[in-house]
Amino acid sequence: MRNGLRDFFLIVGALFLLRLFFGFVTFPVGVANVLSVFSAVVFVGLPVYAVFRASSHGWETKHALLFLAVGALLHVLGALLARYASGPGVPAEVLYMAIVQTGILGWTLGIGVLLSLMVGDKNLMIPIAIFLVGFDMFLVFNPDSPTRRMLENVPSVSQSVLATVPAPKSSETPKEGVQNLAQVGPADLLFAAAFFTLMFRFKMRAKQTLVWMVPVLIAYLLVVIYFGGVQLGPLSLGMLPAMVPIGLTVLLVNWKEFKLQGQEVLGVVLVTVLAVGLAWFGIYRAKQASLQLTSPTAPSPSADDRAAPVLEGSPSLGP
Repeated sequence: MRNGLRDFFLIVGALFLLRLFFGFVTFPVGVANVLSVFSAVVFVGLPVYAVFRASSHGWETKHALLFLAVGALLHVLGALLARYASGPGVPAEVLYMAIVQTGILGWTLGIGVLLSLMVGDKNLMIPIAIFLVGFDMFLVFNPDSPTRRMLENVPSVSQSVLATVPAPKSSETPKEGVQNLAQVGPADLLFAAAFFTLMFRFKMRAKQTLVWMVPVLIAYLLVVIYFGGVQLGPLSLGMLPAMVPIGLTVLLVNWKEFKLQGQEVLGVVLVTVLAVGLAWFGIYRAKQASLQLTSPTAPSPSADDRAAPVLEGSPSLGP
């Protein structure tokens, strides 16, 4: 595990170059469709694996703060360059947005590690994971949550804030600029980093968790991309809370590692009730909004009003 950070930097560098490749090269339609599946697998699986490898490092607070600072600097610098030094469709935008995505991987790792260093007992992972699942469902499904409003009303800003899965370009898509298959909330990577760091610190089942988490998240993203237009009651498959598979995978794979006693059990029960309440309210608000849209007096949403597919995890595979 001594080479965890080295592997992290190698993976981040490879993803950076692959973003540039997808941003500047045009493929035949059939090839682009196949590469879209490849992109979904790579840009979900490799960031999670990079976080996993980095989490094995013997972290100290000063190291985590350095990753947070450098990552945030790259994120802000890339976003400013994309906004003021170029414009939509300008080739340089591909480079600047690749810098943004690199920065996101850096600062999410830094914050995730910092959060893990504040947790002194591995049993606390249970209420934390349960709460995040419920809170994420509230943020993703509730149409009035800040996350939903940002994604639906200011999509240009969300592209600079969220992690993205780039779309390979075909002859049917614009030749320049950034094209994305889906967006992933940075909080998903952040809490994945926190959980993996805790698992390594407490000598839990980190590798087994990775083996289950990556394919589950990839399948989750493919559902968002290819079945995003499907509605299950009031809920759209185009926007799903990724903390659900992340949190549940962490808990199920590591369940035998936890030893709850006395008040800890009561605390978990209370947190579970709170999480269920948050999830229920998010779904309830989604149902209300759905009924309003289908009422005879409700205007039909135009194509411009529909947000791009988003895989969310702390807002929705996000923040």
